[in-house]
Amino acid sequence: MNEKKDKWNLVFTIPQDLCDNYGRYGPYGICSTDKTPTCECLKGFAPKAQQEWDWSSGCARIRPLNCGDGDGFIGLSGVKFPDMLKFWLNTSMTIGECQAECLKNCNCTAYANPYITGGRSGCLIWYGDLIDIREVYGADSMQIVYIRLRVSELGTSKQNKLLFPLCRSA
Repeated sequence: MNEKKDKWNLVFTIPQDLCDNYGRYGPYGICSTDKTPTCECLKGFAPKAQQEWDWSSGCARIRPLNCGDGDGFIGLSGVKFPDMLKFWLNTSMTIGECQAECLKNCNCTAYANPYITGGRSGCLIWYGDLIDIREVYGADSMQIVYIRLRVSELGTSKQNKLLFPLCRSA
C-alpha cells in the first residue's frame, strides 16, 4: 500500500484466460475462449498482417466507409462493450436517435444502448478503432453493439457476424 496516497499499487495480475489480456488481438478483433482459433475479425474486416506471430495488429476494414448514406450497421450480440478510449454518452436518446447521431459523424464506428435492463433509453457512441472485444455469456450477453459497415457489406443475412480467423491455435 502506498502510504502517501492511501491507495494500493497493482504490481502483478494473472489473466484468467487468453481474452483477459487487454487488446490482445488489436482493433476489430474479437476474442472467444470457447473457439479455436480464439480470435477472429468482425464482419467487414480482415487480418491486417497474417504473417505476424502475435496477431496484435488486429483487423482492418476490407472496404472503407462511405461516410453518409452508403453506411449501415450490423448488430453484434453476446460481446462485452469495446474499450471506451474515444466515446460519447447521452442518457436520454432512443436507439434510433443514437443511430442517426452516429451516421452524422464519419469517425463514429459503433453505437449501443448502454442500459440493457429496465427498458431505459440511452446512447453510447464509439469513435475510432474498436479494441478489446470479447464474447461473453450469461446476463452480459444481452448487450448489442451496432458496428458501422458499408451498406454493400451488410447483405441480407440475419447472421449477426461473419468472422475471419485472425490467429492460429497454439
